[in-house]
Amino acid sequence: MSVAAYVMTVGSATKPQEITDGVLPGNNYPNHSAIDFYHHHKEDIKLLAGMGFKSFRTSIAWTRIFPNVDDAEPNEAGLKFYDDLFDEMHKYGIEPVITLSHFGMPFNLAKNYGGFTNRKTIDFFVRFAEVCFKRYKNKVKYWMTFNEIDNQSAFNNDFLMATNSGILFKEGMTDEEKEAAMYQAAHYEFVASALAVKIGYKINPDSRST
Repeated sequence: MSVAAYVMTVGSATKPQEITDGVLPGNNYPNHSAIDFYHHHKEDIKLLAGMGFKSFRTSIAWTRIFPNVDDAEPNEAGLKFYDDLFDEMHKYGIEPVITLSHFGMPFNLAKNYGGFTNRKTIDFFVRFAEVCFKRYKNKVKYWMTFNEIDNQSAFNNDFLMATNSGILFKEGMTDEEKEAAMYQAAHYEFVASALAVKIGYKINPDSRST
C-alpha cells in the first residue's frame, strides 16, 4: 500500500487532500479506480502500438514487489505482472522506460520507519532495486531510480513530502524542523540512488540508469 495510490483522499479548491491511516470508509480515494491498467494492460499496449509508440515510460510499484517493504521475500505475483507487461511491450516493439520510485512511497515505510529520514530506507530501496534489476535484466534497458528527486525542496508541501520521501510531518513542527527532515531525506535518497545505479550497471553493463 503506497501513500500516493491508496491512502490519499480526493481534494478540491475548497477541501484539502488528506493522508489517512489506512483506507477509511466514507472517503474518496481517486487512485483506486481509473483505467485499471493492471487488468487491461494488454489492450492498452496494443493501442499504444497502433499509434506508433516505440517506448513507454511506466513505474514498478514498490509495494507490489515488497508489500510491507520489510518483507523477507519479494512477492512473486507482483514480479510476474511486470514480466507479463514487459513481454507484451516487446511483442509490439515498444521499449520499456522504467522508474522505480514515482511518488509511490510505501505507507508502512512512511508510518513505521519515517520514510527517507531513516537510514534503513536506503537498504530497503537498494534491495528493491536489485531485485528488479536482476529479474528484468533481459527485458529493461532504461531505468530511472527516482522521479523528480529535486522536488525535495518543497518541504512545506506535506503531500509531496509524504508521497515522494515518506515524511509524515507531525503537528506543530516548525519550518526549521521540516527543512531539516527534508535535507536528511534528500541526502539518503541521493545515496540510495547512487548505490542502486552502481548495482544496476554491475548486473547489466548495457543498461542505462539515472
